[in-house]
Amino acid sequence: MFKTFIKALAKQLYMKVTKFTRRTAGTKAFASKLAKTYYFVKDMSQYNLEVVRRSRRCLRRLAAEKVQELSIYGETDVVEVLYDLTFEIPVKIRVVYKNYPTTTSWRLRLMPLGTAATGDEKVIVASLVNCEEIVNRLRNAGVEDKRIILL
Repeated sequence: MFKTFIKALAKQLYMKVTKFTRRTAGTKAFASKLAKTYYFVKDMSQYNLEVVRRSRRCLRRLAAEKVQELSIYGETDVVEVLYDLTFEIPVKIRVVYKNYPTTTSWRLRLMPLGTAATGDEKVIVASLVNCEEIVNRLRNAGVEDKRIILL
């Protein structure tokens, strides 16, 4: 789990650093950017920890309810956290639904979102932001409300 946390933070920091390296006019501007970068890393660390906490709590709750298989739809970083947690919590990820074709290093089945209606398993919304929008996409794809799980 630590590896996944650091990997997500590194991706987020990379995006920030690419903006950071733009020209800086003077020492004050550089110090300001440095401070903003510090707070960015701090905030993203807290966000990533919250993702891990909620994901762990959600999977444990589902395992206690005897859910053995589930599917996921949402942000790639959160999907990766959920995937890693399945090695410690006895729940299997059946499918990861995506809006577009993609490849991952995970050994998971990726399916277009349009096929989500055909299953009967629970579908976890893998996001802490824009959840209503993601839930609406699932509903529009034909997923029943009783199958949709928020972190």
